[in-house]
Amino acid sequence: MTKVYLNTSVLIAAAWTQDPRHKEALELLRKCKERGMRMITGNMTLFELEGKRSERLVKNIMRRYGITVVKVNLKESSIRARRIIKRLGLSPRREPDVIHVLTAIKAGVSYLVTYDRKLRSLSRKLGLKGCYPRELLEELKK
Repeated sequence: MTKVYLNTSVLIAAAWTQDPRHKEALELLRKCKERGMRMITGNMTLFELEGKRSERLVKNIMRRYGITVVKVNLKESSIRARRIIKRLGLSPRREPDVIHVLTAIKAGVSYLVTYDRKLRSLSRKLGLKGCYPRELLEELKK
């Protein structure tokens, strides 16, 4: 079974009808579900959304499409992320992104899908197939 890690940006776009990428994000979720792909996100996503207006909407989308949460120890992941940040010379502000990538690697995903250009690039540097939703949609058409 193909596993797809959905970054926070994709889930917010799918949840917010006002987001200009809303239709594309929903199409991706529908296609992945139709193909029997396992869609996951990490507990870092829930941490990033906590207390924000989009939290309830994203959780509803996750329930509707069967998106599961892979839990990692955020404290341990943060320590690992800081080492990677130092090694790659990244900004400390990229720590949540590194944690997303580490979670996706742990989950054994085939794709990490995001609207974040820097996260897409980082995921590729760390050995994942990072892509934008439109890129995965194109691949699913083949």
